Amino acid sequence: MSSSPALDAELVHKARSLLAASGIDLSNERVVRAILAQPCDLFSPLGNAAASSTPGAAAANPTAPVPAQGPPPASAAEAENPGLREYLAEAVRLRKYEPPPARAFTPEEIAAKRNAINHKTKVHALIDHPFGAVVEYPQTGTAAGEIIAHRFPVDPERPFMPYHSFQYSLGGNCGAHDAKCSLINEDGKPVECKVYSYQCTGVRACSFHGDNASGRAEGQHSHSFTSPSRQAALREAQMRTHEATASDAEREVFMRTLAFYCSVQHDGCTVAGEGAAEPSEAGTGPHHDVRAPLKSRCSGKLVLKTDRNGKSFIRCEHWATTQRTHLEYRNLQDYDISYLTALIDDDADAIQEHEQHAATKGYGPLAPCDHTRSCRSQAQRCPTWHRTKDCLTRGNMLEEPHSCESKFRIYVPNDLYTNPNIVVTCIGPHSHAAPERSMTPPPFREAFKSMLSSMDWRLADATPLRVVQDGGFMSSFRRALRWTDPRDPTLSELHPSLGNLDHAGYIIDKIRSTSTFPCGTDFEGAQHMYRQQLDGPEEQRYVRFAEAVPIPGRKDPVRLIVCMSPEQSRALSQQKRVQTDIAFNRVKGFLEFEMVAWDAVNSQSITLCRAFTECQSAEAHFALFRIIFQIMKDDTGCGVRFRHIHGDGLEIWTADEHKGQALGLGMFAVEVAREVQTADPYEPDKRICDLTPYEHLARFFRLCIVHFKRNVRQLVQKGEVTDPQVIDAMYSLAATQPHRDFKRATDIIRAGNTKARNWLYDKEVLAPFALPALYQPLSKIPLHIWLAGASTSNGVEQAHRNVNRDGKGLPLVGGIQRGMHHDVREARSGAVARTENIQKRYRPATHALRQNRTLQRHANVSSKKRAREDENTATLHAKVRTLEARVSESANAFQRALTSGDQGAASTAAQYLHGYEAQLAAETAAFHLASARGTGSLPLSPLRNNGQLYHITVPSSSSHEVPVHKRARLEGPTSFGSMPFLPPASAFALPDYDLFQFPYGTFPGET
Repeated sequence: MSSSPALDAELVHKARSLLAASGIDLSNERVVRAILAQPCDLFSPLGNAAASSTPGAAAANPTAPVPAQGPPPASAAEAENPGLREYLAEAVRLRKYEPPPARAFTPEEIAAKRNAINHKTKVHALIDHPFGAVVEYPQTGTAAGEIIAHRFPVDPERPFMPYHSFQYSLGGNCGAHDAKCSLINEDGKPVECKVYSYQCTGVRACSFHGDNASGRAEGQHSHSFTSPSRQAALREAQMRTHEATASDAEREVFMRTLAFYCSVQHDGCTVAGEGAAEPSEAGTGPHHDVRAPLKSRCSGKLVLKTDRNGKSFIRCEHWATTQRTHLEYRNLQDYDISYLTALIDDDADAIQEHEQHAATKGYGPLAPCDHTRSCRSQAQRCPTWHRTKDCLTRGNMLEEPHSCESKFRIYVPNDLYTNPNIVVTCIGPHSHAAPERSMTPPPFREAFKSMLSSMDWRLADATPLRVVQDGGFMSSFRRALRWTDPRDPTLSELHPSLGNLDHAGYIIDKIRSTSTFPCGTDFEGAQHMYRQQLDGPEEQRYVRFAEAVPIPGRKDPVRLIVCMSPEQSRALSQQKRVQTDIAFNRVKGFLEFEMVAWDAVNSQSITLCRAFTECQSAEAHFALFRIIFQIMKDDTGCGVRFRHIHGDGLEIWTADEHKGQALGLGMFAVEVAREVQTADPYEPDKRICDLTPYEHLARFFRLCIVHFKRNVRQLVQKGEVTDPQVIDAMYSLAATQPHRDFKRATDIIRAGNTKARNWLYDKEVLAPFALPALYQPLSKIPLHIWLAGASTSNGVEQAHRNVNRDGKGLPLVGGIQRGMHHDVREARSGAVARTENIQKRYRPATHALRQNRTLQRHANVSSKKRAREDENTATLHAKVRTLEARVSESANAFQRALTSGDQGAASTAAQYLHGYEAQLAAETAAFHLASARGTGSLPLSPLRNNGQLYHITVPSSSSHEVPVHKRARLEGPTSFGSMPFLPPASAFALPDYDLFQFPYGTFPGET
């Protein structure tokens, strides 16, 4: 049986009077906490018996709905105070809360002054919102001066101010003043409060909004009562109307052309080099966004031209054959050329015709703009281009938005523990459309933060995409949303504003920088990790160096970060053969240096060191190697040892052909050997301390054979080196066995073209370490040590691939964290193999298995290569047969022209004949070469290798100069002149020779 509000108020008043008569101080905080912990139907200050999700929430909110599920408080402390976690859980549960219409006061309540805030202010209606509810569009009065009151229960420990969740932008704060409010509690007793006054600042509108359009918009969208669902339905209806017109083909082409023209005018030709006019600052133009950085651009005009095929293209007026960097854009097939021509030529009449036609259909630069944004938005420019008298420009979002007379008053009790409610009064209707829900209310932002905390260190590289792919976050997210759909929720399920990935990314960045990573996730964040780990256990240290190191010859110091655990230091000190390489795309702004070795006992690769640098110069690598091996010495007590210097230690170091890394390593070896006065065992007339960097490298450095062959293959594929003898000689320089004639091979390369000579010059002069690192007889490395080392850097390349699976394009701290956990997994896998004999795979990577895989991969690669060659052979065969037919047809046309005496037709046919013959010769040669490379088992019809291709009978009366090919039989008188299409003299015999042989075949139909 329900009771009236008046009766409820009377019962509550009697209960409070009874407690006060018993000597209980109702203003005492401890008493209030005890009361709030009791059933709400006995002690609720509003006299409502409805249940709530928590006792505290129920006491603070009489109208809260009974939750569908949810455990009771876990402790007495939670019973006394719902706490932040419970408040956020309730806010998330009520994330789709729809406020009910305001309840008007009855005449009896008005007579009893229950609608009075104080003796000056009276409200017309009241809404009681449940505990945890987020209201984004509070209802206001329907007329000027009409007041709607909203009562919000809050958590006194950490109250979230309700007005911080309003999507309306509030301004005009007149400060706070003391006042009393009788609506804080339903007993009607005045409560001492702080009152804050605000005014709605409306929305920001485009400067091309227009008076008429603005008036219609304001009249149409003025409102006093709305909700998220109502706004969503309204926007969906508007979007459907827009979609019906936006899909029009004529509109699509017009808007695309307009956007293209505006883009080339705004960005245009960005070259400001030699041959260009003086560059002008883009920021001085009407198109510039005030927040965008100023940049120089070419001041040349863009002109529309037409090529010889009738296709239009745009070109900067300063473009020339010697200045090809200026803009030239030819992909205009998707634009309205007539409108584009009018825009570029500044044809006012044509422009007016196109744009006026578009305006009649409701689009284009002459159409009125209705674009508005919330005043919270930082957008400075309208996304639409508008026409002024002089040019096309984007409208400015007005700094002084449309005036709105709606006002807000916020009443916050001085003692929230005694009176855990906040009252907000909304006065007068809004004169504008409701702003979009682009702001994430603080409770949802705080809930999002608590869910992100489940990601722990993974928050370092979190992005909106990585967040929803993280299992820990998604599990917490589903649990918080009470999600039952088997499909995972999106971030917009928490709040629509999070559907904007840029906005969600901004919030993630703010949470990351203010909580888990206060120093950021770049170099400063890495330094913070270094300082933190210095205070932790020694065995858990991973970031061992993070400083900016001055490099000789470089203006700015190089930031270096070295990551290796003490366990990795011990492993490095025991290695004899290592591989190093640099990766480019795992960490943004840094190069990743990685050193690995093969653990023969556990049959797996192990990472010895991971470092991040900005520079690949020899000096930077020298500094990096010094730091790495100093850390190893600090951890193990022993410094680096090289076999050729100390008699034991590092024997083989395999890397790619990077000159900076090799020279930096040689410089480091020089520093290590500077105190060693003994004679070099390979060149006794030299002391070890006197060896140069390249001489040191010749004693322990090997180049990756895969990189070497790939570089040669690229020269061949690009057509820069084509001579088979030169190519074979280049490949022969990388060998373990003695070359039959090494000098002759280098002479063959020098006799090749410029690219081949430059390639050899690079190996011999620019990188003198290269040939000894490729050809064992030139090196000082003993043969058995050379053979024991790795001929490729596949191990470190595989290590890069493995760690890249954890993510690419990461911030520095994220890359360090991912690398650290990858190295920990790798180390613990090796420990399990050593202690428990549990291998990573069922089949350990023994020598036999690795060699078997090598042969299988070689066979697979060869099979695919031969298949590609067969496909190429078939394609070339078809081309040859087609060209044979064309040559025959051209010869017949030429014969007919000679017979008819048509000199013009004969000349044209002769030109075609000569061109087809040249193509046929080239394609036939390519066909035979491809046939030799393929499997040789293609079922192709054979080309004819005997007989003549065609016969040409020259009439006795003809004075035409006849083109002669080796495969042609000439009959009758001939005349040989100096026509440009004649083959060279070596291609044919004297005129009295009537038969010219051709080695490739004859045309179909000939006998």
